[in-house]
Amino acid sequence: MRSPKFGAILSSSIITAALALGLSGCESADADPPPANQIIIVDGAGGAAGEPEANPEPSPEGQPEGEPEAEPEANPEPAPEPESEPEPQATCGGGEFVPVNEVIDVQDFGPRYLGLDSDSNPLNGLFIEFHEERGAIEAGVFDLAGTNFSDCSVCVVGVRGCNPQTGMCEKRFYPSAGRVLLEEYGGSGGNLRVTLEGIDFQEAELTQAGSSFVDGGESWCIENHEIEGRIVPPPARLGDAVSTEFSLQNCETEEFVNMRELLGDKAGLWMVATAGWCPACRQFIPQVISNLPMIGGMIEVVFVLGENAAYGAPTLNYCRTYSSHYEVDDASRFYIDSSGGRSFATTFEHVWPYLGDNGEFGLPWNGMIRAEGDGWVYHYSDRSGDGRDLNAAINELLR
Repeated sequence: MRSPKFGAILSSSIITAALALGLSGCESADADPPPANQIIIVDGAGGAAGEPEANPEPSPEGQPEGEPEAEPEANPEPAPEPESEPEPQATCGGGEFVPVNEVIDVQDFGPRYLGLDSDSNPLNGLFIEFHEERGAIEAGVFDLAGTNFSDCSVCVVGVRGCNPQTGMCEKRFYPSAGRVLLEEYGGSGGNLRVTLEGIDFQEAELTQAGSSFVDGGESWCIENHEIEGRIVPPPARLGDAVSTEFSLQNCETEEFVNMRELLGDKAGLWMVATAGWCPACRQFIPQVISNLPMIGGMIEVVFVLGENAAYGAPTLNYCRTYSSHYEVDDASRFYIDSSGGRSFATTFEHVWPYLGDNGEFGLPWNGMIRAEGDGWVYHYSDRSGDGRDLNAAINELLR
């Protein structure tokens, strides 16, 4: 069965994994350009020229007697006083990066920005990692020249030629020049405002041990890129508190429904993630529906549709048609969760789906949140490895 990769919110983890792959390179610039606002004048011998000599007065020798003395040429304008050299600004020659999808989340090392410039193959990616374990990160300017992926606190990396289906990228890049202007950094749950200036990427080999530029590798430039948004906290793991203050669009009413309000005083929420292309889902959903009379009064059950039959974003009409296959009265238990080309984006922002080693997860997927005191706790997830099965998790909620 196909599991979402780049098409899902989990695509960001696939790109991160691609950094550990060894990839070949092509051509690159032979030398770094001079810093902006600096002029280098080279004389005929190849050295740097000094101040230009003032034009000498014309020599009176050799002029015929009796003829009026030639009027000397007007002195040239004096050379201007040298101005103080301005601080070089990062520049790389006008390249740009235009993302169609952006995510600001939290990984094990700290916050991370991920931008993708397409929803289809091939796509390019840009991400910034903030490694808090390498020292306090505060607003300021971070010069990227001379840094290494093994010890950078603010790391900028690019990937090109990525395949959304396989999660593989042809080339990876690390900056040889450029800087990061960090204007606001609130950490997990806070705001992020950052500008990249003059990022001169060179093709590189990247591993956890560090980065090294590829001889004759390709180059890539991003002149200016501004980022602003909230750093989304990591999703809950089993046993963690869950914020149910999130909303999904109901396929019947077309309204966005707050999950906390939907739960009310019930014991828990059972989410079934499904897709139009998933044959196992078509077999599983009728089993859930047949049990609704027994559990519906205590457990709220919702079917979360992330993709249509063509692996794309489902429409409301598609969702209603999809629900009609299950002989339900209406589509009121069916919700759409697809945003910015990312399937199950909202659901998996709040609860971790427990990915496989290659960043995939299977459908149908079952997750449960249980009421505990005045809050909610992540109760169950398929393939979490905690030793329970779905039936055991349901029975615990019904006690």
